Amino acid sequence: MIKRVSIRLSLLLLLSTGCTTITSPSVLAPSPTPEIRSVVSPSPTHIAFTSQTASTATVPLPLCQIIDKAGKLNVLSDDVFFAYSSEDELNQALANTYPQWAIYQENVPWNEEPEKLGKIVQEASFQETFALNPEVTLVTLGESFQWQLTVDKDIFEHSLTIGERLVRLWDEFSHPDNQAIRSQFREVSNGATYALYAFFEFDKGELQNWCNSYQSLFGTLPMQR
Repeated sequence: MIKRVSIRLSLLLLLSTGCTTITSPSVLAPSPTPEIRSVVSPSPTHIAFTSQTASTATVPLPLCQIIDKAGKLNVLSDDVFFAYSSEDELNQALANTYPQWAIYQENVPWNEEPEKLGKIVQEASFQETFALNPEVTLVTLGESFQWQLTVDKDIFEHSLTIGERLVRLWDEFSHPDNQAIRSQFREVSNGATYALYAFFEFDKGELQNWCNSYQSLFGTLPMQR
């Protein structure tokens, strides 16, 4: 069960006082096409690298709805976007859906022993300058890789880059001074949905895929989490 945290409120308070460490965009325009880049550093040793496709669900899940009753794009709330999730929850979700992602291990900067993917994603999601729900990071990572793992992937650095970008995009939409962006994207219900929408280049099909993957992994709609 996810434990809700008050990260969103803290971010908004910091944004309004100008004391946040998350830098708001200087121009009021949608972000350019997102790119996932690894930070330049020595490549870690990858332990597992077999590609994996999703297992067949025994009970079909209903289509994840990305448009709410008001006709707005609404994939998940800001509360879910900034909620807490443990590495055990992530690993269990992967074991049920993508077993070879669940057994993947990688050398990491903070430990001499390789870590499992759940721990890697969680560590990348909680940094000094930002904090993000690791479930959001994980699903975005999986969709970015089309749920394929290969030896040239650096999961920690990719997860870190994804987390930083998603939080910056949330700030781009939610910052009190950025009314121009909110006016431009009136069809978007909140900063969390905008962050994912912008990350996937404003592609509703990709947003639908993200929602479906979240539901498959965690057995519930992201809005009901």
